[in-house]
Amino acid sequence: MSLELLKQLTDQIGNAISQDIDQTNGDEVVGKLNELSALQSTASHCMALAEATKDQKLMELALDQQYSAMSATDKKYVFFGKAKKETYYHTLSERLTRSLSHRLDALRSILSFMKAEMEHINSQTH
Repeated sequence: MSLELLKQLTDQIGNAISQDIDQTNGDEVVGKLNELSALQSTASHCMALAEATKDQKLMELALDQQYSAMSATDKKYVFFGKAKKETYYHTLSERLTRSLSHRLDALRSILSFMKAEMEHINSQTH
């Protein structure tokens, strides 16, 4: 269940980040800024869920008696191999959260530039 939910959440966040907008259209920029801002809490939830899912899988493997005779190094490689999907979604959710923050910063910069342009135009007409 958790992996399916992680896939849905990461797809939702990734799709929202990757959608192109007309960066010269203030309404589109504001709309995308609002959309991505609303996704920040979803991204935080996704990161926490991914970490918990990965930790749960690793704990289950650590408690499994079939691995008790292995060395710590061997366990590490086996566990991370068996938890590769959980590790993938953990890494992906971290990267998407960072990408989301960068995209929001870029949109804010675009809006600031638009505002400065408008102020400059208004100051020249008055």
